[in-house]
Amino acid sequence: TLLLVLMLPRRLPDGALAALLGVALVAATHAESQRYVWSPYYRISVEPLTRVVDAGTRGFVELGETVGHVLTVNNDFYQMMLDLRPRPREHAFLSEWRSFYDAPYADYTGMGALPPGDVLVVGAGTGNDVAAALRQTDRPVTAVEIDPAIAGLGQRLHAERPYADPRVTLVIDDARSFFNRAPSGRYALVVFGFLDSHRLLSAFSSVRLDNFVYTQEAMAEVRRLLVPGGRVALSFASNQVWIHERILALLDRAFSRPTLFTRDREGYANGVLYLNERAAPPAEIPRRRALVPTDDWPFLYLRERRIPGHNVFFLLVAMAMSAAALLVLPRGERRVRLPYFFLGAAFFLLETSNVVRMALLYGSTWWVNTVVFAGILVLVLLGNLTAARWRVPIGACMALLAALILAAATLPADALLGLSPWARAIAAVALFLGPVYFGGLIFARLIENETRLYEAYGSNVLGAVLGGTAEYLSLILGFRFLLAVALLFYLAVFLLLRRGGAGGGAAAAGLSST
Repeated sequence: TLLLVLMLPRRLPDGALAALLGVALVAATHAESQRYVWSPYYRISVEPLTRVVDAGTRGFVELGETVGHVLTVNNDFYQMMLDLRPRPREHAFLSEWRSFYDAPYADYTGMGALPPGDVLVVGAGTGNDVAAALRQTDRPVTAVEIDPAIAGLGQRLHAERPYADPRVTLVIDDARSFFNRAPSGRYALVVFGFLDSHRLLSAFSSVRLDNFVYTQEAMAEVRRLLVPGGRVALSFASNQVWIHERILALLDRAFSRPTLFTRDREGYANGVLYLNERAAPPAEIPRRRALVPTDDWPFLYLRERRIPGHNVFFLLVAMAMSAAALLVLPRGERRVRLPYFFLGAAFFLLETSNVVRMALLYGSTWWVNTVVFAGILVLVLLGNLTAARWRVPIGACMALLAALILAAATLPADALLGLSPWARAIAAVALFLGPVYFGGLIFARLIENETRLYEAYGSNVLGAVLGGTAEYLSLILGFRFLLAVALLFYLAVFLLLRRGGAGGGAAAAGLSST
């Protein structure tokens, strides 16, 4: 439609052409919205499930009826919504998946029977795990799902109607955020669905939405939620041996007991179910050398503490292209102004690292981005207003900035969880993003008398590229280390200004590198 509009005779008035283009765009957008379900995280498509790939022949087998739906997100397979009610002469695909979802409620050698208490399902999705809990027990069930659109599809389309059962309480929240707020010793069983998010926490971060669910601190919170003798059942598609060993080590360490697991490599239900319990520890548990994720290093899908080769290549290309931009300028103007450069690097590094740290306070939801970026904009505005009225000494700004970075590095993020939501947001912005305010004051002092603005702002942007690439050091050393790097950048600015005199923009003008 857009192509036909553009091919119309140019004698059309500009207003008519713009109107036709607008109508075509609205029509295309409406058609697109009818094909998909849009959530805060994904573009979701839903298709009926009427055939499966046979485990033996690897060819398609027609099931003769609709047994559920297949969900894809952003053109990638995500999950199945299955009707697992028993039926005569059913295909092995259905019976095997029903056995897998029912497995957390079975009796296992070395584990006691489930004690009294509720069932908690995290990563409840469209409701398969919740339906299993309703089939196997008469207990109250709390279902936690981060994506309201995914849960809504389960409410409307799941044939077993698990979310309509009066025993089920549906909570739209991040699993880790719910753990922090839930009362201790309430649940007899905590079931982890297949918590594979297919999504990064932020475009400014290498952390996935589900990373903080599989950390040592998260499993300690799960243990707190369980009644004595309570059980945790964690489902995961452990296709790599090292991921399998990592999850075993994670649960072993959290519960001080050997972790049981069940898996079917040949059948249809090809996930792994890991089981452990809150009970008296045995005399000895397995010693595993697997690297266990923590809140400071939450990279479940990274085998070692290193920056992967493809990331290194991309970072080198980004740095080279950014530096090559200097060649566009005349030879005498290709200067990088180091104070502005390091201010840009520190600012961007604080931004990327604090998106991740704030996820522990609010869960890995878009509320994190809202608080972080709104907080940064407010602090930048306050910094400009302050600089317009008062000349705050650069030394005082540096001292307060360093104090806030050190406080953020030493204070656990979950120390603010006891505050009300608004008080928590204000305290988190002040503590974790406060350096942005003082960094803005320093930048304002430097730029107020600046005569070479192109060099100053260009150097600041080039520094932001360096700060963005430095975020990848967290893959090796963790996120607290990023705060140390940001502090080093600000220290470099302070030393450069001391060497050249802290007289604002005029002083900075002489501090350059060719």
